[in-house]
Amino acid sequence: MRSPKDLLDWSDATLRGFSWHENGHDLVVSMEFLSGVGRRSVRFTWAHALRIDLKFAGHEVGEPMLWKASIDRKAETSHLIHLDFASRGHIAFYCEDLLWDEDI
Repeated sequence: MRSPKDLLDWSDATLRGFSWHENGHDLVVSMEFLSGVGRRSVRFTWAHALRIDLKFAGHEVGEPMLWKASIDRKAETSHLIHLDFASRGHIAFYCEDLLWDEDI
C-alpha cells in the first residue's frame, strides 16, 4: 500500500481529468505519466475547499502538464494538496486521506 508521500513523486504527467465520487465527498484525479507508467488515479477522501486556477491562452490546447505536487499534513486527518501546473496554474484542496488506483 502506498503512502500519501508517494504523491510527491508525481511530475511530468498530464492531467487527464477529475471527478467527484461518494455523493460528492471524494475527488478522484487521473494523470497520464510520460515515463511510460501510464495512467494513475488517486481518490482524495472528503475533499473540500477546492481551488482550480488553470489558464489557457486563446491559442493553447491540450491537457496541462504537472510540474510538481506537494502535500502538507495539517492535522491527523487533514492534508493540503497542491498540484502545480507551472505556467498553466494550479489545483489546491484539503482532504482526509488518499487512496491509490490499486486501492479504489
